[in-house]
Parts: sequence; C-alpha cells; structure tokens
Amino acid sequence: MFIWNLSTISQELEKRDPEISLLFKDGIKLYNTPKEQEFIDKVYSDCKSISIDYAVMEKTDKAVVYPVSFGWSDLGTWESLYAHVEKESKGNYIKAELAMTGKVENSIVISQEKNKLVVLQGLENYMVINTDDVLMVCPRDPSVFKEIITDLALKDFNKYQ
Repeated sequence: MFIWNLSTISQELEKRDPEISLLFKDGIKLYNTPKEQEFIDKVYSDCKSISIDYAVMEKTDKAVVYPVSFGWSDLGTWESLYAHVEKESKGNYIKAELAMTGKVENSIVISQEKNKLVVLQGLENYMVINTDDVLMVCPRDPSVFKEIITDLALKDFNKYQ
C-alpha cells in the first residue's frame, strides 16, 4: 500500500522514469476537466507496462516502510477474487442478473449482460466470464488461465487481456 503526496511522487517519477512522467505531464491542463478521462485512457494505452514498484519504489531513496498487521490480498486473479467473495451453498460465486444453474459447483460465473439469461449445466471448478467483448469458459485452474493469457498475446488478441 502506498501513501504519498503528489509533488514527491511526481518528482520521483520524473527522476526514475522520465518517459512515463512526460506522457502524463502533457495533459496537466486537462486534469479536473471533462477531457481528463479521455486523456488518461489514451496515455495509459501508450504507456509502457511497468509497475510503480519497479519504475519508482525500488529505486527511490525517499520511501519509508512501516510494518503493519492486517489482512491483505491483491485481487489480481480470479482465484484471489473467488477466495474472498461470499459463495452460495454449492461453492459458486455467481454475479449475473439472471442465472439458472444445474449441477454447477465451485465455479465463478460473472455476466455483465443485462436481461440475458445465463444457463449452465454440469460444470465443476469452472470460470464463465461474460463481458461486453469477451466470453470466456475455462477450468478454474490458474495454469489454464495463464495459458489463455499467453495465447491471446501470441494470436495478437492483446486488447482482450
């Protein structure tokens, strides 16, 4: 968890990764205006993929680390989400407006579609994720999901990652 003030993190980003800093500086006049989100979306897609940890925090001499004791989980995977949500009696996490399931156990079912009935039968330990642009049905196995992400990149479907 990071806590910083804007001037310090801005200075450190400029010093440690000027390429990223410059991208965001170009839009200073757009911040807190109706055009801010459009600018951020564009810059984010143009920005190299690097975490703040690698870009700044591992290089800075201005960081202070305080040990804390509280539960924490980075909800960056489907499995970590599954571990932290309330599940129904068959171990399913279902987030869909309309769902009908039979013999479905220990699965993740998410559909963003309004007024669309999701019908599932005979699945165990599966993920069914339905968004505006992707329908994914696969085993709830992190190695399978990792393989899918790799395949997306290899087949030039990066925008779906």
